[in-house]
Amino acid sequence: MPPQPLVSLRPGTLILLAVCHFAAFVDRSLSAVFAPSLKQAFGLSDTQIGALQGPAFVAVFAIATLLTGTRHNRLGVRSLLVGCLLLWTLASLAFALSASYEALLASRLLLGLGQAAFAPTALRLLTQGVPAPQLGRATSVFTAGSATGRSGALLIGGLILAILTQFPAAAGDEPWRLAIVAMVVPNLILVALLLRQIRGTDVPPLPQAGLGRALARIARHPLGLGLHILAASGIILMVQAAAGWVPSIFNRSIGLSPADSALLAGAVVLVAAPIGHVGAGWLLDRHLARGGGPGVLMVAGAAGAVAGASILAVAQQPIGAVAGLTLITAGGGAAALVALAAIHPLSPPTLKGSMVSLYLAIVAVLGSALGPLLTGVVSDRLFPHATGLSLSLVTVIGTAGLVVTASALAGHSAWMRLAQATRTEAAAP
Repeated sequence: MPPQPLVSLRPGTLILLAVCHFAAFVDRSLSAVFAPSLKQAFGLSDTQIGALQGPAFVAVFAIATLLTGTRHNRLGVRSLLVGCLLLWTLASLAFALSASYEALLASRLLLGLGQAAFAPTALRLLTQGVPAPQLGRATSVFTAGSATGRSGALLIGGLILAILTQFPAAAGDEPWRLAIVAMVVPNLILVALLLRQIRGTDVPPLPQAGLGRALARIARHPLGLGLHILAASGIILMVQAAAGWVPSIFNRSIGLSPADSALLAGAVVLVAAPIGHVGAGWLLDRHLARGGGPGVLMVAGAAGAVAGASILAVAQQPIGAVAGLTLITAGGGAAALVALAAIHPLSPPTLKGSMVSLYLAIVAVLGSALGPLLTGVVSDRLFPHATGLSLSLVTVIGTAGLVVTASALAGHSAWMRLAQATRTEAAAP
């Protein structure tokens, strides 16, 4: 008989967590959605915008996520989730009111702090409340909230910006500020829903090993765990580079307005992201049940993202840009879901919290921070012309794709052995 879940989740809890994850990525994506407006308002270079999207958010996020790994199980799940949501909402409002580039950076630091504990807490709740054979699909629903959050930010932000630009007397000279405020206020509804839905649902206080034990496990298994995390970081780098710069590419290379760029990119991601995430979750569950590993699925998704970036680099019409972004989103999203879900089979029960937090922190630093920043640096240094941003993106994504492929394939056998050893360890009395 398969082991029973340690907690009983209320109906709709998974969906609510996914919606909150959606809201988190809406707010996280604001700097990408309004990048053309920020560039004009503050006179920023692509490198500065890349720093705003990546390192400014990740600097505090990574440290706070590491602390979450061993401390969040001592606090109430509901308090943590609600506190995170309130703090990152405040940070987003501060971003809208910023009067300088330094203030923008400070608000992104606060946003990283606010969002750090949310995903580890939600994922730990899922791992102890969902049967193991269904965990891949449950994780895919949760991560689909993040992918559709990027599309939601683009769609909602583009639509609101388009409406506000029609009423300059009400919106003022910088309508992007009012657009951000309008996008953030609905977070308060989610706060009320979390307070009601998570009530009485908590993770039992199981003993959790510290980050030192998690790091030691990676050091003992550099091929099984280390190469997997390296491949995952490359995947996140690809996804975040595209998420940060595609609206600007549509604006510069295709000639769309900032509002239309956001709307078109959002529509594409809204369709492609759930297909990639949910499809990958279903495939991963079946693949693991048949004794397979995640490496092939990660390589296939990364290859799709590289192909999409190549198409986007040469696109001169919206149809080509749509095709390229579709492949990047579906392929990269599928690979990212597989990489995250494949950490659980490698983590003993007493290390799950620390391993997830350590994984999220590492991929945030290597992927989320470097992806947008490297693309901006390459654009400024190597391709400083109107269409150079798309060439910068394909350069970064293509290089990351090589790293993903080499790491995933080289670590495949070691991942399989470690997963089997972890299952045996967990089953031992």
